[in-house]
Amino acid sequence: MPTSGIVAVDSADSDAAVIIDVDASATALIEELEELCASNKLSIETLREKIGQYECKRIIILDDERKTSFFHQACLNDNVTFKIIEYLLEYFPNAAEHWGVWLTEQDGYSFESEAYPLHCCAYNVHCSEKVIKVQFHERVNS
Repeated sequence: MPTSGIVAVDSADSDAAVIIDVDASATALIEELEELCASNKLSIETLREKIGQYECKRIIILDDERKTSFFHQACLNDNVTFKIIEYLLEYFPNAAEHWGVWLTEQDGYSFESEAYPLHCCAYNVHCSEKVIKVQFHERVNS
């Protein structure tokens, strides 16, 4: 298995996984998810529809080189629910492990923030305690 990049695999177990596709469709899906997860259109239905357009069973993000932010954006989204986080982790089993970068606006200033998704959940007043507990569990077990 490659040591960097994004790969679609046939299993959540990255050590036993067979690579289905390197970068192409997995990267395209992540780019679309970055847009969806940052929008007010995020819902379990739109997420299922978007992921359903691709034939990937699991996607393993092997490094933080791209600084992908879709999972962070979902955790920061006002529409985030337990089902959304659970669904994303089903397809991206190691997404909670990745440090990410996103643009934050506060008091009229814009700045980049870096954090784990757990930090984003704790920051988001719309994020339920159940989602935060799942994030904490993912961080502790990674």
